Amino acid sequence: MKALVFARLILAFIFVVTQSAALADSRVVFDTNGIAQVDGKPFFPVGVFTYEMNPEVLAELRELRCNTVLNGFATNQLDLIQQHGLMAVCFADPPWIQAAQHHPALLGWYLADEPEGRLKPEDLRKRYSELKARDPNHPIGLCHTVYEARRVHGKNWPQWTYIQTFGGSETDNGIWAVPLPHEVRFMVYQALVHRATGLLYFSYWPRQPRLWQSISTLNREVQQLVPRLVASGRELTASAGTNQIQVRARVNLPPSNSGGTNSSGVIIAINTAPRFVQTEVAADCAPSQLDAPFENRTVHCDKKGRWRERFEPYGVHVYTWGTPPEISLAREN
Repeated sequence: MKALVFARLILAFIFVVTQSAALADSRVVFDTNGIAQVDGKPFFPVGVFTYEMNPEVLAELRELRCNTVLNGFATNQLDLIQQHGLMAVCFADPPWIQAAQHHPALLGWYLADEPEGRLKPEDLRKRYSELKARDPNHPIGLCHTVYEARRVHGKNWPQWTYIQTFGGSETDNGIWAVPLPHEVRFMVYQALVHRATGLLYFSYWPRQPRLWQSISTLNREVQQLVPRLVASGRELTASAGTNQIQVRARVNLPPSNSGGTNSSGVIIAINTAPRFVQTEVAADCAPSQLDAPFENRTVHCDKKGRWRERFEPYGVHVYTWGTPPEISLAREN
């Protein structure tokens, strides 16, 4: 699994106002759970690697329910990105550093893409240090393996996972298979199970309408879950009766004025096997009844928080309980 991995203490994202001097800088940091905080409010990036920025692309981004763009836009289009409620990850090259410094659309700097074996660590460190000194208000990211970053920095290290949406005969001489909609859905939820704090679709602008259209529905699900993923809370112990099933459970802390009641949470379970699996799923502190919001059904748990479930090949089940946290998200009115 590859991801754009950000260092919480490596803060260096700056933008220059391109046209409107009244726009204020953005400030992006990470909380203790690796969730981006833009100007003090949580932000969960759902981004697309683009190749140009025009009205058609902007319309596609709205249809996909995306809030972040990477690549493909010009230095003089930052105001346009800002006006459409989007944030941008910009390459940390001199023209961009000069053009993008202090612009409110800036979410982060892309220091290097897959540097393993081609860029020296000491050279990257030098580039990072120089950019950090120039901009203490934004993070700097690398495209790197998730597990290696977390092995070094800990399980709460922020990472935004790339999701493959490209492939076919017109991409790299056909060496990549086109992922099917259920495979992309699995990759997204696998990333969330492993606590991704953002999702980035590496696109090559897919030419498969069925796949591209499915991402719109998928992102609606993700956006529905975002308040539960970014609000104050803690991870619960969760498991399944077979190793093929991976589970994540998270409970949100009740509001301070609720007297300790009205808890809510989310459980995500995925089948990593290419076959049907039926097994027991369990989550610590799970209530007696769970909603499966994307399946229009409820699940009943025993007193130990266990229930039986059937999974399709690479299937996903999402369960929730309680009212979603009321939370003000960055860049949303």
